[in-house]
Amino acid sequence: MRRIFTLILSAILTITVSAQDKNPVEKICEEIYSAVPGLPRLDEKTKSYKGSGVISYNHTIYFDGRVFCAEDSTENKNNKVRKKILGIIRHNLDSLIKSSEESHHFESHSHDTDTIKYSICLSNGPVIPEKIKLGDITYITPDDEETVSFNYTRNKWNYEYRGYYDWVFLEYEKNVILPNKQNQAFDKLAYLGKITPVLKRKDIKSWDFKWSQREGFDREANKDDIQYMAGFEDFKNAGQVIGTMYFIPKEKKELAETVLASLDSISLSYTETNPNQSYVYYYNMKDWAMRYTEGMGHNIKLMFARDHQFSTHVFYGVTSQGYYVAVAETEKNYCIPREWYTLKSFDNGKKEYIKGAKK
Repeated sequence: MRRIFTLILSAILTITVSAQDKNPVEKICEEIYSAVPGLPRLDEKTKSYKGSGVISYNHTIYFDGRVFCAEDSTENKNNKVRKKILGIIRHNLDSLIKSSEESHHFESHSHDTDTIKYSICLSNGPVIPEKIKLGDITYITPDDEETVSFNYTRNKWNYEYRGYYDWVFLEYEKNVILPNKQNQAFDKLAYLGKITPVLKRKDIKSWDFKWSQREGFDREANKDDIQYMAGFEDFKNAGQVIGTMYFIPKEKKELAETVLASLDSISLSYTETNPNQSYVYYYNMKDWAMRYTEGMGHNIKLMFARDHQFSTHVFYGVTSQGYYVAVAETEKNYCIPREWYTLKSFDNGKKEYIKGAKK
């Protein structure tokens, strides 16, 4: 039965992937990773619906100077890697400019500072810009259909005295207009009804958790206990994340591969069949989790969120012990404690650990 399930899942994923055309940044990524074997993958690809009938696709690749370095590397070697990456990016962008509708290219190399900027509009769309208000945040719908932008900065003073490194930031954006522009409420029960059965298996452990902080929570005083925190000033650091954590032991890697791939596929499919519901979907988070190596520490990545205020969300985690999936609800601010994988409760800084958890 497990073998059949895996084969069916593989077929679904193959169809899903093959149906997606590679965007320019994706092609540049492949060329970079091929030219520089072992370079950490620091690219993020998302699909989101903010309202007003426009689906946004975004693919970002970003590096800072630390990824060019290795313990046995030299400054000369680092420069060669950096120049190789920049050469690949610039060659591809110069080619895109030739077929673009609009483009802007700026460079400055003086006073120990290097700046390179590209802004390329591959095609304009028929969308008329309008303002959309989500909570306290106002978005403006874009009027361009497909764009690529690039930003590179190298500052010798920052490098030597502040510890900053080179920044390489490449981004692709595409906006697709839906035939039906009427927004729909997110159907939480329908979505959970599709993903929860995948996680209810005998080899997967689970426990409920609640991470909360009250108004006036001193974020600075508790910064060593916080891995990530985002929210709105109105709440003054108050908020909570409540949900269920699912855990797959490291030795059951095949099970983790199947479960995470299935969740990815189901979530992507949900956005296709419910395009007018608000969501943010992060592509290929399964691949990120399965690439875990010793020394990564304990990391966590969002895979699916209900909207930009992160009300309903699913995130993947990975440690040396195994693989985690959290299905959670957020009220007000969104806060993840540093020891998320061991904490049943985090109440204003007070911790309650899961019985038998390795810290």
